[in-house]
This record gives sequence, C-alpha cells and structure tokens, in this order.
Amino acid sequence: MNKLDQATSELLQHEIDHCDGILSVDIAHGDDGVIYRSVYEANKVHFDSQVDYFIVPTIEAATA
Repeated sequence: MNKLDQATSELLQHEIDHCDGILSVDIAHGDDGVIYRSVYEANKVHFDSQVDYFIVPTIEAATA
C-alpha cells in the first residue's frame, strides 16, 4: 500500500470534498474559522504558529 504525504492527502481530500459539494466554509470551526486574506497577511506570524507544517509552493504566485 502506498502512502501520500500530508500535504498531498489534504489536497486530495479537498478536491474530493468539492466533488461531493462540500466547501471549506462548510467545515470551518467556529465564527473565526474563515478569515479574509488581508487579516491573515496582517497577522501571519500568529496564524502560522497555529499549524504544525507548511506547504512549500513549487511555483510563484501570479501577480495582479
């Protein structure tokens, strides 16, 4: 049996959820489970301290 790394397995589950009609806002916990990106960017250290791993981007984000 092959095992996926955590980031890949979470991405796969995320996409399966989409196929089942489930969005991240449907499974967010509490009133502050979803935040604006501007709030995240302004408090990045705080929010990053709440997770135990980071996904390293493999491509650069497009700039608007």
